[in-house]
Amino acid sequence: MIERHIGPFFYWTALIWMVAGAFLIGVAGTEGIKEDLALAAMLIGHLLAAAADGGLAIYFLFIRAQEEVDRLKEA
Repeated sequence: MIERHIGPFFYWTALIWMVAGAFLIGVAGTEGIKEDLALAAMLIGHLLAAAADGGLAIYFLFIRAQEEVDRLKEA
């Protein structure tokens, strides 16, 4: 039953990290940006992506999976 939730979790995780990677490449490729600002943007980008990934893990693998378990217990 949890297998139904792992697929969407991995799809959304891949999307989050692809967007974060594109953002980080865009920041790194920007000319004229100060190094400190670029480093801060890269760190914040990683932290936001990791937070979103953690939120997805909690949602798909704990909340939705537990709802499924509870639904099956009632049936």
